[in-house]
Amino acid sequence: MEVIKLSTIADAFEECSDEWNQFLNIKTGEVVNIPEDPWMIDEMECRELIEEVEDSDDYLILPNQYELREYPIMQEFAYDYPNETMSEKMTAALHRTKPYRHFKDLINSLGIAESYYDFRHKVYLEKAKEWCEYHCLKYED
Repeated sequence: MEVIKLSTIADAFEECSDEWNQFLNIKTGEVVNIPEDPWMIDEMECRELIEEVEDSDDYLILPNQYELREYPIMQEFAYDYPNETMSEKMTAALHRTKPYRHFKDLINSLGIAESYYDFRHKVYLEKAKEWCEYHCLKYED
């Protein structure tokens, strides 16, 4: 069994979408993506990968974007941001319709998007660690 790099899993968390399922190969430490929609499965290579994942015990499905729950991450960043005015603006954005869009537009306009994505990556590293521990996988930072 491969020692899993937490950054590999955290990077996969950042790239997840509702259109793809992500699987970790516990033998190689590689993450593979398989389309959720059967209509997207038109290449022979993709079909072979699906069969490999389904027929092997070497793959574990990674959490999807709904399980990762980015909203509480945005809330924590907003509430704990050291500039009170910016914190209030971010918190207000999260209480509007389409909070993800408003929050991300706001952090871009405030010039703090990189700070948010660094913060989120650290949270994802911790979630990756918890996920590995839950699945009894060896990991490294």
